[in-house]
Amino acid sequence: MGSIIQTVQYQNILDHLFAAERYWYAALPGIFDELAEGIVEAKKQNPKLDIELVIDPTESAFRSHHGSIDAIQKLTGSGISIKQIPNHRLGFIMSEDSGWMLFTQSRAIEKDPSGPNAIRMNDMTRQELLYAFFEKDGEPEIIITTENIPSGYSTENEVKPEPLDDEAFDEVMDEIEQNPPPSPDFKRIFEVYTTKIKFVEFKVKGIKLDQRTITIPNDILNISDDNLRDRIKTRLNMFEDDERERIHAKFAKIEFECERIRGELLKRVKSRDKSALNASNLRKYKDSIKAIEKMYEEVKSEIEEEIMVAHISLEERIENELKNTYREVPPGHLKDKSESEHYERHIENYARKQVGKINIPPAYRMISGFEIISRIFDPTYEDFSDQAFIEELEEIGFISKAERKEIVDEFEAIGTQKDEKG
Repeated sequence: MGSIIQTVQYQNILDHLFAAERYWYAALPGIFDELAEGIVEAKKQNPKLDIELVIDPTESAFRSHHGSIDAIQKLTGSGISIKQIPNHRLGFIMSEDSGWMLFTQSRAIEKDPSGPNAIRMNDMTRQELLYAFFEKDGEPEIIITTENIPSGYSTENEVKPEPLDDEAFDEVMDEIEQNPPPSPDFKRIFEVYTTKIKFVEFKVKGIKLDQRTITIPNDILNISDDNLRDRIKTRLNMFEDDERERIHAKFAKIEFECERIRGELLKRVKSRDKSALNASNLRKYKDSIKAIEKMYEEVKSEIEEEIMVAHISLEERIENELKNTYREVPPGHLKDKSESEHYERHIENYARKQVGKINIPPAYRMISGFEIISRIFDPTYEDFSDQAFIEELEEIGFISKAERKEIVDEFEAIGTQKDEKG
């Protein structure tokens, strides 16, 4: 009898089919031409052979290369019973003396397996399937009775195949004919390389706090001299030099990690104006993002204290700048007080009020501006149909020369390859 775990190829299935004398039943997501032709021939050679097929007739099954429309058409009108269970992924074949549970994959992955993909059924398993799935209890040629079904077994809640819905199948056939799925090799190549390559959008906001500046509105400056106004604006950075250096130092580690990610993990793809990530580095990339978040949390409280102190210092600096400005060019309503002994106090009071009108962001708001933008998405069919993109993948070391040729050849074969070089 051999091992219970076996490798079943198409020829083994055909041999099993032609060896059947009384019945041959199969539940498979789909049927391909060579098996359909074999089934028709087996029926011709043995008209009494009871053949029943259970398939998935949905459009998604055919687009995933679980069988072909042509194969089903070959079977219709040939005396073959075709039933359906939409979206099923069962896999087994059985005759009166043997059967296999098959672990099938679509043709998009492989035609004939080279490794184990089946478990040989024992007699009881075949009897249970006949009774529960095909409802063959009581037919003498199958030798099934309720006595050799396990006690208490019920088929009440079992999934039951139904006759093929010809009208729905015709609609699926029209859809497939009007918009055929890509070839299995094309689909395989596309799926293989989209698992290898990812596009990444990566940005980090809110770590350039040391470069923040404050713009004083014109109505507060009340200055008509453009040069003087520009001079005031350039002086009023958010932080003074020593504060700027301390804040920059706290964020330096985060900036270094961001640059490391861009330099070591991400590669710029000019033809797509995006960054690409080798999927083998996906875990490393995600860990790096988490590391940046942790670094930020570690410096957050320290930075917040620095900003609060700088906020006070900034208000003092702005007030002093405004007082100096108002001394040089008094606002209109203070000009008539220029000879007053309290003129300086008028300027100080007015400057203090104007500072209160300036929108200086509080520490908590500046801290909340930190954000990591990290989006990961797959290349599309359009990307892979662009020869410039494929060539660039080879240039940046994401694929080999042989892989580039495989992709280009397959896309050229289906007429979708674009050569932007003309």
